[in-house]
Amino acid sequence: MTIDEAKKSNVFMNIILDDLTVIGLSVEMLEIYYKQHMDEEAKRYFKNIKNHCNHIVKTINENNKITKKN
Repeated sequence: MTIDEAKKSNVFMNIILDDLTVIGLSVEMLEIYYKQHMDEEAKRYFKNIKNHCNHIVKTINENNKITKKN
């Protein structure tokens, strides 16, 4: 991987991380706003969204550590 490719890859990963952060925060805000009116299915749905976002962020960060070592 060339330096330019590494920079582009790093920028792309940061954009994805920013987008996932926005999604996670939006889910939390919706949970707070609709907390009293949510049924169990909606709670599980929001929890799944947060779990998927967290998993993707964790995977990107782990891959980023590996890439920086090489």
